[in-house]
Amino acid sequence: MIQNLIPKEDEVTVMNTICSATKIRQEETKELSKKVDLMVIVGGKHSSNTKKLFQIAKENCAKAICVETASELNRGDFKEAKVVGVMAGASTPKMSIEEVESTLKKW
Repeated sequence: MIQNLIPKEDEVTVMNTICSATKIRQEETKELSKKVDLMVIVGGKHSSNTKKLFQIAKENCAKAICVETASELNRGDFKEAKVVGVMAGASTPKMSIEEVESTLKKW
């Protein structure tokens, strides 16, 4: 534990620093992923926010994928999906999200 590393005369305070927008996005991902056949998470592979959304989606949906760009989408992944959900990490560029949505709509 971190407290064991700090001298006893020092105080340790643990705070939840998740912002409300991130918390809402995680809750929305949880609810949406329960209602779809396949969940697409759009965001950076190294983004902790995106990783958390992907984890939540996998826990609640039969199939979840994570992509940074539309070029990473594989049409074969969507063959059996009737309803697809899309969620993006907080710092994902709007253009990346729009490209993924556009590609899915074309399919």
